[in-house]
Amino acid sequence: MTEEVKSDPTLNFNAKHYKLDSLSDQQKYLIAQIQDLDTQIQQIEARLHQGQMAKKGFTDALEESLAGLQEEPPVVEDETIVTGA
Repeated sequence: MTEEVKSDPTLNFNAKHYKLDSLSDQQKYLIAQIQDLDTQIQQIEARLHQGQMAKKGFTDALEESLAGLQEEPPVVEDETIVTGA
């Protein structure tokens, strides 16, 4: 039978190791906040990728739908300046 060696949970931060049991409550709180922010960043990046892919899909669909249409000449707007009375 193999014995499991359990080590104390440690924090690896800036190439240094710290036992979690030796950290203050404030330090543990800061670690939890950083972990939560990492999760939020991953979710935001996933939503950004989804948005980019959706935009590409709509752009491709528009390009395909316009492929058979004849292009219209650009509209020149009237440059008359109207002043108030």
